[in-house]
Amino acid sequence: MSWFSKAKRKDIWDDPAAQPLGDIEAAQRIRAFRAINAGSIKAEVLKEHPTLEGEQA
Repeated sequence: MSWFSKAKRKDIWDDPAAQPLGDIEAAQRIRAFRAINAGSIKAEVLKEHPTLEGEQA
């Protein structure tokens, strides 16, 4: 079965921080996380609700 051989995707939160993050660095990291996942989230929503294809959020 092919899904057992897939490597586990690394989560952005799994990267250890060299030092505690300040507000700006934390916000940048959250934005990066959201940007990475935005496409996959939209694809999942459109699979469930294909009538939303042309609508803006």
